[in-house]
Amino acid sequence: MPLGRRLFVYCFAPGIQEYEFQDIFLLHKKAGPGGLALQREELDGVIEMDVEEGIALFSGKKAQVGTALHRSDGRTERVAVSADDFVPCLDNYYLKLLLLAKRYFKGERELLII
Repeated sequence: MPLGRRLFVYCFAPGIQEYEFQDIFLLHKKAGPGGLALQREELDGVIEMDVEEGIALFSGKKAQVGTALHRSDGRTERVAVSADDFVPCLDNYYLKLLLLAKRYFKGERELLII
């Protein structure tokens, strides 16, 4: 389900900025992320986080939450993550995504836009 387009600007170092257009989609899939084919060149792994736990994390109600980390080499491990473990963003991007996911799982299908 398309959620919109996001303009992302990140400053890696003084004078070095990355500009991206990100098309955002919500994929409702019953299988967990452990079954995804992950490209090692693109990412180290993906985390599986409960929506409510993620909302608590990114709204500042929790300092860290436990998640399953599914690595691109096929291993899965339990890890604790904090908001600082994610790429910084000024627009509360992760919180917005989790709130949209919560609405989606409640059956809402209209005006799900980022």
